Amino acid sequence: GAAALPTLMVGRSFAYESDGFAVFRLSLSKAAASAITLSLALSDDKASGLGVDYGNAGTSNLQVWTNGTTWANATTATFAVGATELFVRTAIIADNVTNPTYIPPVNGATVLPGNRQPQTLNIEGNERFNLNATVTTGAAALANGTQTVTGIGTIVDGAGTEPLVWIDSVVTDEFSGQAWFTVSRHR
Repeated sequence: GAAALPTLMVGRSFAYESDGFAVFRLSLSKAAASAITLSLALSDDKASGLGVDYGNAGTSNLQVWTNGTTWANATTATFAVGATELFVRTAIIADNVTNPTYIPPVNGATVLPGNRQPQTLNIEGNERFNLNATVTTGAAALANGTQTVTGIGTIVDGAGTEPLVWIDSVVTDEFSGQAWFTVSRHR
């Protein structure tokens, strides 16, 4: 049989509140025969957009990595012929507030950490939102056509130093008999 058309995927994104941005990887399972243009939009889950937990109300709500070095404000993105990945980001708002009663340990002292007080207030737990990509041009060149594809963004509450790692977008090509796993990390 003939090889299947490429499939559009929107990966997941994980970011600590202190990271500044959540970055999503948009990918095609293989290069498309024609350019593919997408309309991009964010939607709420537990997290609220428009600058509350993520994004903002201005033109920089979404940004696309245009040339490998520059982020540009955008509501659309295009896979050029031969391209298989794009990156889109949105701002993450650090809305935890420093606790004025928190006392950090000094010089390794054996006092109770933080004087038994949390370091920050307004702890919300992890929150989710969505990046939705809808094909506006080139749908005939994709297996999933004009179907909206969604990636889930997770804002991990607080600040962290450990990298976040996940497996994303498993693709199986029945023609070649191969499967590809994308392992992503946020830093």
